[in-house]
Formats: sequence, C-alpha cells, structure tokens
Amino acid sequence: FFFRFMRPAVVMMIKVLFITVVFVSATLASALVTNSDAVTKPIIATKSCPKLPPIEQQKRNNDASLCNRRSFFGGPTSAAAALLLAASVGLGVAVEPCEAFANKISDKYDDRPKQRGSPPKDLGIAKRVDVIEDEEYVGLKVCGPKPNCFSSTDRNDGYHSIPSWKWPAKDGIDSVEKAFVQLEQVLKEYQPGQNNIDGGGFQIVKSDPKAGYLYIQYQALKNGYIDDFELAFIKDDDSNSNSNAVQIRSSSRLGYLDYGVNAKRINYIAATLREKKWDAPGVDFSTHQSYASQNGI
Repeated sequence: FFFRFMRPAVVMMIKVLFITVVFVSATLASALVTNSDAVTKPIIATKSCPKLPPIEQQKRNNDASLCNRRSFFGGPTSAAAALLLAASVGLGVAVEPCEAFANKISDKYDDRPKQRGSPPKDLGIAKRVDVIEDEEYVGLKVCGPKPNCFSSTDRNDGYHSIPSWKWPAKDGIDSVEKAFVQLEQVLKEYQPGQNNIDGGGFQIVKSDPKAGYLYIQYQALKNGYIDDFELAFIKDDDSNSNSNAVQIRSSSRLGYLDYGVNAKRINYIAATLREKKWDAPGVDFSTHQSYASQNGI
C-alpha cells in the first residue's frame, strides 16, 4: 500500500538496490563454498554458442555447461552466475548451453570467451565454379583469397591447392568404404595439442564411409577457434586416375592468417597415413612460400 503512493523513480531505485544486495549476497555465499584461492574476474559478455551436432562414436561431455563454464568469479558455476543468467533472460539476452570437446587437453581456459565462428553453409561435395575458366566442376568448398585454407579440389589456385591422398589399393583396401573406415580410425587417434595446435580437441561431425565423406571440427584451446576439415571421395567419370583418391580441405573460419595451423594438421594426418602405406603428401612449404612467409613459418 505504501509503495503505491511513492514516485516511480524512487520505486525503481529501491528495486535496483534490492537486486544488487541479492546479487552480492549470492556472490559472497558462493565464494564461501568454493576454493579460497578464487581470483576475481570481470564479467565479459560472450556470443552464444552454436549448436553442435552429436559426436559420432565418441563420449559426450556429460556436464551441462555454458560457453563460459566457470563462475564469473573464478570458481564453478555458482548462485551468482545463476542469478545473472536469470537477469539475462529478463533482458532478452539469449544464453545457449554448449559443450566443449571432450578430448581437449586442458580445462585451463574454460573461462575465456570462445570465438567459434559461424559454420560454413556450403561444405560437402557440390558443384563449384572455376573463376578463372568459368567452368563448373564437382568439388569441395573453394578456399578464397585468405592464406588460412588448403584444398585438393581448388582449380587454378596454386596458393591453396594441395595433392589428394590415395589409399593403397594393392594392400587390402579395395573399396571406398574400407578406405574411409581406416581414415576414420586414423582421425579418432589424432592427438589434440600436437605441434601446439588443436588443444581444444576435435569432434567427428559426420562420417559416411559408404558415400566416402568425413567432416571433422578442430578447436583451438585458448580462444575456441574452430577449423573445418573434410575428406571426400569424388568419382571422376572421365578418368580412372582418381579411382582411389581422397580429396582434402582444411580451413579456418575466422581471421586472415592461421599461423600454420592447417598445414600442421594436414601434415600430421598425412604422416600417419604414410605409415599405413598411403600415398599422402602434405603441405610442401617450398611450393607454398607465400603461405609460409605470411604465417611466419
């Protein structure tokens, strides 16, 4: 009854004060039950995470989390974080739960905002256009001008073009399906953090051995950058030279440079395949000097 006759501005001030007291109380209560060495950190607004497809044949991370999975004050998700999330809903801010890749090498940077980038809309095998000859062909997504991508299907593009990989047809791999079953096994054994890259882990997004296609996402540890990696069998009706060839594409979503990340990833996987008698060339920096120079390799 008393509030009804108070001026609106005074009422608003009292409400703000009340919310502030509740928030501070929740924060202090959370600090008492979490580790005593928590370091106060500023609240940083982050983009909501894109929804990620299920990880095929890989253990999911069972902990429901947010992009910034730790408490805003250095500990686990707390009552203060919950209160802030409730306030975000009231402000119309979309906060979407997401999961870090389960095979990341560390939880050290979980509290950093992640910049995953938007998933490309035109991945996969599709009709492409050769911008030089203005001809259509079937291939993987074109790399574009940035020195942060490699593809074995880009035509008339010496900056990004790399050789395809060929499976050992004379050593028991007599079909596309068998080749991609082996490829998937090799990819599952990939070591996040090798050569100081992909510490955020990886996930197999799509695996279709019968059709000859694999799509994997690799993540940087600190900032959560996502790179898209594809392997595909593309039958060339006009030639038998590609009857056992696997096409490759590895590309960064964000930024201009990749500081050698895509090349290191391709070369690591190629080296593993060569041990299994594949003809799998990597990125040769002697023929990609511009890429190496710009990325400081």
